[in-house]
Amino acid sequence: MKKTLSLLLLSVMMLVMFAPASADEYESTLTGTTETHNKEMVVIDVHINGSGINNIKGDVNFSSNDLAIFSIEKNEELRDWDLEFNTSSPTKISFSGSSANDINGDTVLFTVKFVVFNERTTFTNVTTTNVQSVMRVVERIITNQDQIDEAQRNKDNAMTEEMAESIVIPDPIYREQVNEYMQNFTDANIDINVTAKLSENCYLKSVEVRNGTLTPAFNKLTNSYKIEVTKKNEPVDITALAELDSSTVEIGKELNGQIVVTVIAEDESVNSYVFKIERTGSNSPAGPGSDSHDNPNKLNGMTIAILAGLGVIAAGFIGIGGYYVYQGSRDE
Repeated sequence: MKKTLSLLLLSVMMLVMFAPASADEYESTLTGTTETHNKEMVVIDVHINGSGINNIKGDVNFSSNDLAIFSIEKNEELRDWDLEFNTSSPTKISFSGSSANDINGDTVLFTVKFVVFNERTTFTNVTTTNVQSVMRVVERIITNQDQIDEAQRNKDNAMTEEMAESIVIPDPIYREQVNEYMQNFTDANIDINVTAKLSENCYLKSVEVRNGTLTPAFNKLTNSYKIEVTKKNEPVDITALAELDSSTVEIGKELNGQIVVTVIAEDESVNSYVFKIERTGSNSPAGPGSDSHDNPNKLNGMTIAILAGLGVIAAGFIGIGGYYVYQGSRDE
């Protein structure tokens, strides 16, 4: 009976020692970017969680249609770990490494930076698969088990109690044996929502000026211009088109001899162009029925009549004065 109990206890201990840890205790996880835009960076931390981990291997998987590897950086705190990465596959990073120091608990193993290079709105993901560690368990093996068993049989079969007590069961002699098994880690997944980036383009594509001459010639990177107008009272009409249809163009009114055109991008970036108005020269002659106020040098009909009347009066006085001068000369 005692022998049976001993064997049963030993079997239970062996099962406990060699049984793989539950999947919940050994897992791989991913943390990092979950929302991003086209042509921006995605940063993913690769974690492993468990106890007594001194070696690891596995794969990080991603879509080559959406992501490209920018860099892979080992956790700086794992100085004693020797990690290697294989990126020969366009859709996978295979990693492996080992150390004399164990990892215990949730630990960032390395960080991957990806660049989003597609031109569309999409969902993509990064996963881990085949993450494994070779676990080593030290077992104490009894080397003299046969002698112990034989002594125990003799003790159990002794004819008298005195004979049984005289039989000495030897103490166990141990040796250590290292046993290995492969520990699988749970797979991990992180979803990434990629959306179109709001445009920051706040440039004009073209500018047209009616009733004036623009200098210098328009360039989207030049923000200050002069518009020369040959007629002093001529209004200036500016037509401006944004480089992108998604941008908004606001054309201000002429104030203090200037017109400001503002371009607002999708991301609310703002860019302004200033047009200084310079009016030179005189207005063109007025046509029939035009208001004399349009030209201060122009004489209206009333003014002409008054001047004509004054001319007649002056001519009369000149005539009378001439007559009296003539008479006076004859009287002498």
